[in-house]
Amino acid sequence: MATKRQGTRTKVDLSKPVIKKTGEILIGSEAAAFELMERALRKEFEGSNVHLSLQNWPRLRVSLRGEGYDSTITADVAEALVDVQKRLNRAFALVVLNHASAVHLKEEQRDALKFKAKVEKGSSLITLDLSSAVQYIAQSMVGKMTGTELLIAALGVATIIAATSVTKQYLKDRAENKHVSEETKRTIAMSQEETKRQKILADALSPRAALRHVKQDFDEARDEILSSVGDADTLKINGIEVDRHSAKEMARRPRASSQEVQLNGTYFVSEASFKQEFSTRVWLRRKEDGKEFAAEFQDESLDQMQLDILRDAAFARTPVYLSINGAQLRGDVTKATIISVAQQPIIT
Repeated sequence: MATKRQGTRTKVDLSKPVIKKTGEILIGSEAAAFELMERALRKEFEGSNVHLSLQNWPRLRVSLRGEGYDSTITADVAEALVDVQKRLNRAFALVVLNHASAVHLKEEQRDALKFKAKVEKGSSLITLDLSSAVQYIAQSMVGKMTGTELLIAALGVATIIAATSVTKQYLKDRAENKHVSEETKRTIAMSQEETKRQKILADALSPRAALRHVKQDFDEARDEILSSVGDADTLKINGIEVDRHSAKEMARRPRASSQEVQLNGTYFVSEASFKQEFSTRVWLRRKEDGKEFAAEFQDESLDQMQLDILRDAAFARTPVYLSINGAQLRGDVTKATIISVAQQPIIT
């Protein structure tokens, strides 16, 4: 184990993964995370029981510089931080629960994923310590997957959120075909080591749809952070500084539109909500592929026979055939309306 001695105290060197005999693995830096992820991709931990321990990492840092930006958080920045929390909750749902939505998270799960935003005194540096949240994600996967997959999933989430190399790649992608300053172009140029780290992450994401969705989510969260630059002179994300003009240029993206789709198929009904007057909301799981989403129907749109079929299927946890008009955005169901209900046909 690599250590550094400071006076009478011995400090563990976390620039690399520290693997203890107990199976505990200490990670305290981006470099250590990518090294461990690369080893996990080589299946070095196949069949091993691992316990990931994150030491004051990952952290997401956002800083605004300009007149009036001193120990303050603007409304736009606050909204962007709320967006980060929502996407962190969804990351848990994706990699731990295999759900596309965080709607099913329990109160104790939401509490464990909460982070605090610390504003440094005398500056506009905002630090989000996400180590406990990602630690909770890792702990929640114990027993649900192999040591290899646990490490890749947890480190994938951590690096997607806070790795400098990931942030640079994101800014390079957003700067393409945009009028950004030459200084910004130099700032976001990637080193050979950073390019290597992006290849490691790409190898982790390629066969894992959940991590790909997490990456897409947090790129959109970074869009919100870029847009929060306001009238500040510069915006810095994890040490990468861009000027106001470049930030606004990179934040400009055409808004994606949802596509209307037919979601007819066989579903299991997990629960229902009757909070809205004259309408009912139910949570569905598609029998074919396990995809989950919420759907609604107007109480008077289904006759009594269809309501009875739906109710019986929910209580008995048996499949039911539903005709659903829906809308999808980037593969996620954003709207679903149940048009009709039928008994599940018996296959002989």
